[in-house]
Amino acid sequence: MTQSDTVHTGKAARPQEPVVGTAEYRLLWSIPGHAVIAKLAEALLNEDSPAAKKKLAELIASDPREGRDELANYATWPDEMKKDPAFKAKTEAWHYITLPFTPGEDRNNPLPGGAHVLSAMNEQLHLLTQGTDATERADALAFVSHFVGDIHQPLHCTSLVNSQFPKGDMGGNDFKLVNGNNMHSLWDGLVASRAAELTTNAELLRARYPKEQFAARLAVTDFEQWIWQSHELGREAYVRILAEPAETRASQAYLDWAREKAGECSALAAYRLAELLANALK
Repeated sequence: MTQSDTVHTGKAARPQEPVVGTAEYRLLWSIPGHAVIAKLAEALLNEDSPAAKKKLAELIASDPREGRDELANYATWPDEMKKDPAFKAKTEAWHYITLPFTPGEDRNNPLPGGAHVLSAMNEQLHLLTQGTDATERADALAFVSHFVGDIHQPLHCTSLVNSQFPKGDMGGNDFKLVNGNNMHSLWDGLVASRAAELTTNAELLRARYPKEQFAARLAVTDFEQWIWQSHELGREAYVRILAEPAETRASQAYLDWAREKAGECSALAAYRLAELLANALK
């Protein structure tokens, strides 16, 4: 693919991003990654929940904002709007939750209060299901679709606390790797070798991680439990990276493991988003 290649998500065309996972599919928690999750979720609604898909289409048709004509546009909108300083200041804390991890210590901390992805998810889901203003409901659809993806990025739910980072490493943003990257951006954009179109990415993700393999996790519908599941993976991500020599982080073995987990988590996010919207848009 050349620099002119684009990912098409309705009216808006965006630069194609690198591939993540194996050479067969790509998934990022960057803007295109949220779009892939939403694309797969919308395809599932088409197949399994036609009544909810009809309600989704009606909600999109009534949206006063321009440029949002499919679920993928909605899922990426909260990140795209960060270029607006006022919007970013209001919503930045909504994308994550700070759950500390200290190696060797058990997970026993309660969820913090205040503004974070769980409180924002609950508020926006209420607006989506109970709201009456068209713009407010459409924006809530965008936030809900986006937050499901964010929750399944483990470093949105985990922050390392140790002697190097006594106040936490900001979800991996302060944990530097040898290539100038950091842990958070690594997980936001794991890359492989080939890019593909958005619909193809969603189809290949679904084929590699079929819904049937997530039966037990799909039975869990509580958002707090989703967060703790993601946090457990975040803990493992840190344990693995801390076991490597600082001068070689991250190794190819780590990247291979992380890519596989990224694809798995993103597929799970798509399946959960489809079921969430099927219930919310009855």
